[in-house]
Amino acid sequence: MIGETQMQQLLIPISDEAPSGPPLYAGNLRLYHQHLPDRHLQYDDVASLGFAPFVEKPRPVSSDPFFEYVEQAPVEQDADKAWVQNWVRTPVSFGNESDREPLLRAHLLDGLADLRWQRETGGITLPDGTPVRTDRHTQSQLTAAVVQVQAGVLSEVRWKLDTGFVTLSGPEITAIATAVTGHVAACFAAEETVAAQIAAAATVEDLRAIDIQAAFDAALTNAQ
Repeated sequence: MIGETQMQQLLIPISDEAPSGPPLYAGNLRLYHQHLPDRHLQYDDVASLGFAPFVEKPRPVSSDPFFEYVEQAPVEQDADKAWVQNWVRTPVSFGNESDREPLLRAHLLDGLADLRWQRETGGITLPDGTPVRTDRHTQSQLTAAVVQVQAGVLSEVRWKLDTGFVTLSGPEITAIATAVTGHVAACFAAEETVAAQIAAAATVEDLRAIDIQAAFDAALTNAQ
């Protein structure tokens, strides 16, 4: 019997002995080629079909994400003829010494904005343990629902949480919207606090000493 691991193995289309398209799951190929063996597929199993095994290495976590890019490297073929996607670490270049300070400051502010967006839209957990999404679409839906409740159009709302569908009363949907709005406001307040720290840094050394993630986390805790 074919297991989930075999179905989710990645394969990549090959043309002229080189990758020619995005990878796909082996399960898709097995639907049309049921003669394939019930195991992890090797190069010889799929080469005649125009495919080869594909291995995507996990993206490494940068130890210094604001001063180092982690980028995809060109795919390479290993000893088993599988194509492997690796990653490379590239230090951030800030140009000449005279240009370094403003470029570094702008780089930190861009990274800070991205971090705030990730935290803002990453969801929250209510005091009762219920997870709630906080992406921009959910924020808009909650605002619209509260407006309808406050206008007397709705007395309750049918809603979908990660735990399933629920019926929420007017006060309940308003409480959720209030929690989400408070979370979003705290994220922006934290960004403002750290942005001020970046603005106050006078030298390149001062800028490099700022730990954006730690500073943001501390500011967010204070803002909540």
